[in-house]
Amino acid sequence: MNYTKLSNRGQIILSGEETKDFLQGLITNNINKLDNQAQIYAWLLTPQGKFLHDFYITRQDGKYYLDCEGGKRTEDLYTRLKRYRLRRPIEIEAHEQIDTYVLWDENTISRTYTKPDNADEKSIEDWQLHRIKNCIPDGTKDMTIEKSTPLECNLDKLDGVDFKKGCYVGQELVSRIHNRGLLKKRLYPIKFETKPDFLDIRSTQDQYAIALIKDAQLEELEPNKVEIITFSSK
Repeated sequence: MNYTKLSNRGQIILSGEETKDFLQGLITNNINKLDNQAQIYAWLLTPQGKFLHDFYITRQDGKYYLDCEGGKRTEDLYTRLKRYRLRRPIEIEAHEQIDTYVLWDENTISRTYTKPDNADEKSIEDWQLHRIKNCIPDGTKDMTIEKSTPLECNLDKLDGVDFKKGCYVGQELVSRIHNRGLLKKRLYPIKFETKPDFLDIRSTQDQYAIALIKDAQLEELEPNKVEIITFSSK
């Protein structure tokens, strides 16, 4: 197992008797999955179903911990959660910078706030290359605020959206795209010889990148020596 210390990560802590129901009505994933697994990945969407924030949620001693982008992005998420809270008896605490580590190998990925023991430390470049090859998006590096949609960013493949959980903010658009097969573009991991200017490139490392590719652009890849990498999202 490898580990990498991540940069610019923040944390939101929520507690109170109504926290579980509160989160369930907001996020794309099913909060009840935490009864059987250590963490879940989820998004907060606009009412129109567009990207606002992504985060990893863990639960301990009745509190919910959101590992999110740091700095002003943490502040923005904190503000939005308070706005949705209204008068519910829920406490929300924010830390704009906190030590966060990702544990990873070829088959598993998990997050922790404690420096791992009995694991090999890898550079941020090693981690970036691994996540790019596996098309694991990283917040605003790969998604566009109020523009990106969950399914074009492979949230279904990342187990970050639950189509059976019931209502949440932005659900209508997500369900419509899913049920009607309306998706016409998607994030892909690619390998290239020369950085392809005709594609919408997001994260890059060495000769690899995450790119948003329209269906109509797929036939342009081979002539431009661009290869889509076979991947299995974690």
